[in-house]
Amino acid sequence: MAAIDTIYNYYLSTYGHSNVNRYDTHKKSELRTIYNNIVKINKESPLYKIQESERGETQQFAIDVKESARHLAKTTASLSSPGSPSYNAFKKKVAASSDEDIVSVSYVDSIDEATDLNKSFELEVQKIATPQVNLGQYVPRDTRSVEPARYTFEYDNNETSYEFQYTVFEDDTNEDVLKKVERLLNTAYVGVNASIATNDNQEIALQITSNDTGLGENQLFRFQIQPESDRPSLTAMKVYGFDRNYSEASNSSFLLNGTQRSSQSNNFTIGKIFEVELKGVNPEGSPSTIGFKNDIDAITENIQQLTDAFNRVVNIAHKYDDAKKGTGKLSHEMNSILTHYGNNLESMGIMPTDSGTLRIDKALLSDTITASDSELNFQVLGEFKNSLVAKANKMSLNPIDYVHKTVVAYKNPGRNFNAPYASSMYAGMMLDQHC
Repeated sequence: MAAIDTIYNYYLSTYGHSNVNRYDTHKKSELRTIYNNIVKINKESPLYKIQESERGETQQFAIDVKESARHLAKTTASLSSPGSPSYNAFKKKVAASSDEDIVSVSYVDSIDEATDLNKSFELEVQKIATPQVNLGQYVPRDTRSVEPARYTFEYDNNETSYEFQYTVFEDDTNEDVLKKVERLLNTAYVGVNASIATNDNQEIALQITSNDTGLGENQLFRFQIQPESDRPSLTAMKVYGFDRNYSEASNSSFLLNGTQRSSQSNNFTIGKIFEVELKGVNPEGSPSTIGFKNDIDAITENIQQLTDAFNRVVNIAHKYDDAKKGTGKLSHEMNSILTHYGNNLESMGIMPTDSGTLRIDKALLSDTITASDSELNFQVLGEFKNSLVAKANKMSLNPIDYVHKTVVAYKNPGRNFNAPYASSMYAGMMLDQHC
């Protein structure tokens, strides 16, 4: 289990914070295609083994390949416009905020054609929405403050009530007890996150924070915890005290073009044009301006997103090639794409570097964008993007294809049957330490 824990910890610490957006979703037909492609790959894949000493690095490499492919796929998807030439998406509008540390903004690119794209807003944040936080009593870490017994408490989140039970044993410490309750709440997915807080005296308490912010109409709390009415449960709750409300959930408050508004969340849409996230509070009388970047800056930023995604894959390939954990195949494939489009990209100001990455000469790119033959250049960009789409799909389906491994036996070509219930080698790697 230690090996599995290590790789999952790497995944969560490195990629667990990644935001999910609409480009992470798939239609049923797309999922069916992915499944069929995995089955096809498994049907002809040779048997191989990975050296015990290399397993950890190999797992990390496969995860990095998979996640960089996912990032590349989302980037290219955001630069695609259904029903229009692939290069047109580079011209899509880019939202801008005068103060990203207070208000971040993105453009809703599925708006009505009649929407005024020159419209801007003044937004003055007075207060951001906050979650509810319960903080229990601080108790010594290494002693036990309650008697061995089974304890019960009820949890209510305005929609459903749950009953939780935990057992305290003779050799349990307060830390053991609080970790049991922490696991109970976190694995139940009831809308809160529990964690252990420590004070200056190294005493510990259970902290419970709601996942959502703000309060709806007629709501008095985000969640409520009450002990069962039996004496032991009442006593335990008095000792640990995690039923106490440390800070109440509250709604955001802001002025939108001078009009007072509020929101239950820090994320909302304005005018069906802008997706807004409130991050801080404006100085009084100094609102943030939300609008669109000019066309040249918007196109440059869209191209920058694509080159950044390309560079991320190249850097991951180089990292593991240098450590001799990669086969060099991913580096070779990315370099082949760059070789094919390099001269055209360079003439536009998208410059290849000695390391195989891309950098942007903004002055030259600006001249290219405004040139009379700019449509031809955008067509090249569209073709380059389409090549990266195909590469992202290939990487995502079989990241193990790029890691160093020893082939044990090849299957008989063309004479194998599909194995629809055989998991992909990537999933197997995550679950079986003897992959």
